[in-house]
Amino acid sequence: MAHAATFDVFQHDDAYKKNKQLNKEVIKMGKQNFDTLQYANRLKAVGVPEKQAEVQAEMLAEIIDDKLATKMDIALVRKDLELVKSELKRDIKELDLKIEAIKNDLLVKLGGVMIAGLGALVVLMKLFKL
Repeated sequence: MAHAATFDVFQHDDAYKKNKQLNKEVIKMGKQNFDTLQYANRLKAVGVPEKQAEVQAEMLAEIIDDKLATKMDIALVRKDLELVKSELKRDIKELDLKIEAIKNDLLVKLGGVMIAGLGALVVLMKLFKL
């Protein structure tokens, strides 16, 4: 199913692991959304040979299970995206704090350089009697 390729970045997160396990259980319950027997019977009813109808039904079921996203698959991807979104928001907040700390550190250092420069200017002015 399409859910197998979901974004699996935050495996370390307990909430993510619990959500992923729940997703697997839900997928097992809803694995077969396509009724192969009903499809094969409808084909047979319009004159398709029994063996051909069964093979077509099986192949169509494989395609649906492997290639098409169901509403459940889309819901699972949305859950995964919400987890990624919350992780990104947290990371952005952390980066904002780090940037603010660096900015404050630079201001302190710049202030120190300015005081040292003014001190050196005063010394030079006294030396050359300006």
